[in-house]
Amino acid sequence: MSVPFGSVGMVTARWWPSVGGIETHARQWARWLRARGVRVEVLCLDDDPLQSPFDVRVVDDDDVRVTRVAYRYHDHETFADLARNEHLEELGQAWARESQLDLIHIHHLTGWGHGLVKALAGHAPVVLTLHDYWTVCARGQLWNASNECCPGPSLERCTPCLSLTWPHLRVKGRDELGFADDTESVRSLLAASPASFDCAAALLAPSEPARRVLVEAGVPEERLSVFSLGVECESLALEVGRLRADQPPRHERRLGVLGAVQPTKGVLELAQAVLECAVDGLVLMVHGPLGSFHGDTSYTDQLRALAKSHDSIRLCGPYDPAELPEVLASLDAVAAPAQWEEGFGLSVREAAAVGLPVLVSDAGGLPELVETDGAVGVIARRADPHSLQEALRWMDSTGSFGVVPPKERPRLTSVDEMAEELIDVYLGVLEAQSSQASSSADAEAPQE
Repeated sequence: MSVPFGSVGMVTARWWPSVGGIETHARQWARWLRARGVRVEVLCLDDDPLQSPFDVRVVDDDDVRVTRVAYRYHDHETFADLARNEHLEELGQAWARESQLDLIHIHHLTGWGHGLVKALAGHAPVVLTLHDYWTVCARGQLWNASNECCPGPSLERCTPCLSLTWPHLRVKGRDELGFADDTESVRSLLAASPASFDCAAALLAPSEPARRVLVEAGVPEERLSVFSLGVECESLALEVGRLRADQPPRHERRLGVLGAVQPTKGVLELAQAVLECAVDGLVLMVHGPLGSFHGDTSYTDQLRALAKSHDSIRLCGPYDPAELPEVLASLDAVAAPAQWEEGFGLSVREAAAVGLPVLVSDAGGLPELVETDGAVGVIARRADPHSLQEALRWMDSTGSFGVVPPKERPRLTSVDEMAEELIDVYLGVLEAQSSQASSSADAEAPQE
């Protein structure tokens, strides 16, 4: 497939070797474009503690130039600072000026703030993908400080929630910050979302369920489109198959979860269900980092305690992206028992693509994998311990732990198919820009 433009910029909060669905998707897309002659420039944040704040370093990632800006939220003083960071915006503009890009695709604004959209839009048209809910929820997942799903932003909901999440950003007693109270600071934060949407030439969501949640939370419905997020299937399946062929038989059944452990992901609840479901030989393998969730470690502390007491709960730690085939080859099924409105669920789609059955919750875009795409697996009700146990017993009774034959695997969107959709989006944006420029030139031309 030929690509009718020469350069694309990509902006993310993190980049490889950081592991996550957004990072994996953005890197796959960058490499696909680069392989077809498109110059790709990446701008991301860097949380390396050895780097001084705002230090800029440029590295090469498989012929993709990556500009990394050191930043660890050191200068946040109020909730409004979550939306605007003038220093980062200036660095973003310098990157855009130097890169001279045809188009900029922002994949995540965490850390950068909403103001980066306007800052970059002055240099090239911006496509903004809303992979999660950060643009409408400072916590990122429409999941409040009381560990409950939130219907959307409002002063009444956001002010107490953010005050509990980041008490050091409260205004009270600090008159020099320029806000009368926390409500005024939060109002400034909330006003940044629609402003950023107005500056983007196109808004994208990774699934129809995610689009519905975003619209309900205030994203303009008429401007938000769904694209098919592609999964790299063929080469991943071949490598996993090769690794499986070299493995000795095992007697335990390994259920895996992949990604960072957070209350929104439901991993602790799944671990408890594994212990209570009475399925012989069932082991839960947790592949991902166990950090804090907005500074709170109580959730992962409980999971560590379970693992310490029960050999059937195994904490494997984070993995390098290059190790994904090895991780998948070691499992008999993969679970994503999310409690938040998961926008897509890349890990379970990659698992299904290589022939692993899946257990997913009925949250966000996850059930589509079983109901629409046809993956072998089961859907459990979110936040329902009994439903999780029943799902595990169903997988046991139906022999659903193990490798699914190729002909029974789901038909997932490939990266090539995703590329067709994204290129159409890009071309639409570039054509609209060209048309607008022509109209402006005609209007400014002297009249005879």
